[in-house]
Amino acid sequence: MKVELTLNKAETAVLILHMSIMRSSVKKGFKKTYEKAQAKELLKSFDDVLNMFKSAEIIENEHLDQETTFIFTSKELDILLSFVSWYKKELETMFSDVGESTQENKEQLKTLGEIKRKLELLEVIEHV
Repeated sequence: MKVELTLNKAETAVLILHMSIMRSSVKKGFKKTYEKAQAKELLKSFDDVLNMFKSAEIIENEHLDQETTFIFTSKELDILLSFVSWYKKELETMFSDVGESTQENKEQLKTLGEIKRKLELLEVIEHV
């Protein structure tokens, strides 16, 4: 089943940034948790999602509210929701531990929260 996710440019840019930064950690996590073939397949799906976001034309600070619709498989949606849920918690913990509550950090957490909300809604709709 295919699922449509609509994100604005700011949300897409945040995902590109954080998924790119965390790719090697995600790869290590997959290797630790899954058998080799399954880990490789999951990483490929993760990379497919990241590449889909990268293919969207994002010009910094230009029409950040402009939206793009991405089409995902159920598997890709699950990987993205798992990543965003896990990573948002990690960032919140890190910012709290370091005492970092800059406006930029708050904005990124807010954006990740909005993305997570959209993904959770899609997951509910998908299972109805």
